[in-house]
Amino acid sequence: MKTSRVTKLMAFEGLKRAEIEEARAGEIIVLSGSRTVTIGETIADLENPVALPPIAVDEPTVSMTFRVNDSPFAGLEGST
Repeated sequence: MKTSRVTKLMAFEGLKRAEIEEARAGEIIVLSGSRTVTIGETIADLENPVALPPIAVDEPTVSMTFRVNDSPFAGLEGST
């Protein structure tokens, strides 16, 4: 358990960020002031520090398959 101070709390309104006073469970937020918080950790009240069990989050991966275009329309020009 670590103690830190949050300096700014922001939420998303569309693609823009807006500063907010509080956030609820399930909201995607931006937290400023603590470099030690990572995905899967619980941020709790200092007076009631009850943490959820930590979760494991896999690293993002991308998978692509490249193939020859063998459709019946391969190589044919479209008409306008």
